[in-house]
Formats: sequence, C-alpha cells, structure tokens
Amino acid sequence: MKIIKLKYPDVIENTKLSAAIGYFDGVHLAHRKLIENAVYKAKKHNFTSAIITFEPDPTSVLHPDVDYHYLSSFKDKCDIFQELGIELVIALHFDKDFSCLSCDNFMNYLVKLNVKHLTCGFNFHFSEKGCGSAVDLQNFTGFKVTVIPEITDISSTNIIKLLNQGEIERCNDFLGRLHFIYGKVVKGLGNGHKMGFPTANIDMDFPYVLPKQGVYLGKAEVFDKEYYAMINIGKNLTYFAEKATLEVHIANFSKKITGKTIKVSFSKYLRPVKKFSSIEKLIEQLNKDRKQLAEFAKKNLK
Repeated sequence: MKIIKLKYPDVIENTKLSAAIGYFDGVHLAHRKLIENAVYKAKKHNFTSAIITFEPDPTSVLHPDVDYHYLSSFKDKCDIFQELGIELVIALHFDKDFSCLSCDNFMNYLVKLNVKHLTCGFNFHFSEKGCGSAVDLQNFTGFKVTVIPEITDISSTNIIKLLNQGEIERCNDFLGRLHFIYGKVVKGLGNGHKMGFPTANIDMDFPYVLPKQGVYLGKAEVFDKEYYAMINIGKNLTYFAEKATLEVHIANFSKKITGKTIKVSFSKYLRPVKKFSSIEKLIEQLNKDRKQLAEFAKKNLK
C-alpha cells in the first residue's frame, strides 16, 4: 500500500481511483462499510482502491483549545486500511485555509486527484463551515458517488463513550476488532516485580482514548508475537501512587523490553482499581486475576 501526503492545491498523477473519504478514527464497522464499497467498486471497474483522509484531525484545527484524544493514530489506521484491501492512502493536509475551500473547489480538487468513484458516509461534510454535504457530492457530475447510510449506534463518538464506561466488549463489537494502543515500555518502580508480577510500564506519545480505570484482560504483542496479558489502568492505591499509569503483566514472558514499543489490546473488563489493606492482600488478588487470565486464555485458544 502506498501513502501520499498532499497539501492543496498540489496534485499527483494517479490511476483512476475508487476512494472512500473521511477521517476514520477507529476504523470501526461503519467505516468498514465505506471501505468495502470502495474496494468493491475498484475491483469492478479496474480502478485503484484508495482512502482520502485528512491530517491533522479537522476538528482539532477548527477547535484548537480542546484537548482531543483518539481511537487510533494515523499509522494504526493505515495498517487497518491495508488489511482491508486499500492500495493507496492520500492524506490531505488540513489547515484553516483548506477548511475555507468552496464546495466547487473541493470537489474539483478530487477530480484532479483522478477520483472516478467516491464513497462517503451519510453525515460527511466539507468546505467552509461544513456547508458541503453528501447530497452535494451526489449532485456533482465529476465522479460517481455512493453514500453509506447510518448504522445505528456505531460511531467514533459512541465508541469513546463506551470506553469511558469500561464497556470494552461492546466497544470491540462496534470496532470489529480489539481496541488497541501502542506505547513504549519505560522503567517503573519495580513494585510488580517484587511481588512476582512483573509489569511493563507503558508511555504513550499519541493521545489515545483509554478505557476507564480498572483491570483488564487482553493481549500484548512483543517482537511480533502475541501473549495474553493483564492490564492495569489507574493509580496504584496500595502503594499510594499519585499518578495514573498503564501497566501490563505479560503471561509466560520474561524478556527485558524496556525501550521497546509494544501493542496492547483490551479484551475484557475484570475489576475496578482498589486499595488493599496490605501488600499480601494485593498479591492474593493478583493471583486471582492471573487465574482468571489463564481461564480466559484457555477459553480463547479453543
């Protein structure tokens, strides 16, 4: 898959494109409907299957005072696009000048990018103050357009709400995959190691949306291999920690990975973070958690 970053009015020589357009945060099931249609039309008409997206996030440009968090990074999205059969990603630089393009200029720019078929969502808007809509695209004669109707409840906004509520399994249903993040393993205090539960402390340089604080079962991908894992999000109240952290206990794994970037996926909410009356009580609970992880792994290996 090829990735091209462009700034208006720059163009490139393209083969004929069947493109899906949008920001695609999370690349959830509704997004996949757009992408599947773009790939289908590309195969039917011998076009190149493409994504046209925007970087940075248009909402963050138009509302810079808000602290935004996201379901997926640009790289995460591109990895999923490739898995879904996309051959080309065009990332259009979004700034305030680009946001002020007229509807006609925006649509004619897509023509110059050699778009022959465009797939968009029912609520896609473009141009100054979002004045352009899916209806405008359908009325435009420069290329064919398919508008994908709403899929009830499935949106990036609703998925973020589910994460904030700790409803990770429903979130994953809407995503069509496990919610995941990437982060670098950094040196921690070593409390987990002392208790027989070594953890990888994760530092993220991308503003991911994390599930609500608690203990989760999931997976960690290290050195291109997946392991089952227990994931703790929050403050270690038993050790009087003041800062919330993301820590991962990787089952059947003992290699040193400080400084490495790993993928952490969330499968199931297990319990809330709580303060224990003693370290012994904490270890007792961690053993119960590990037993549940083993049962979870055994069940999912069938």
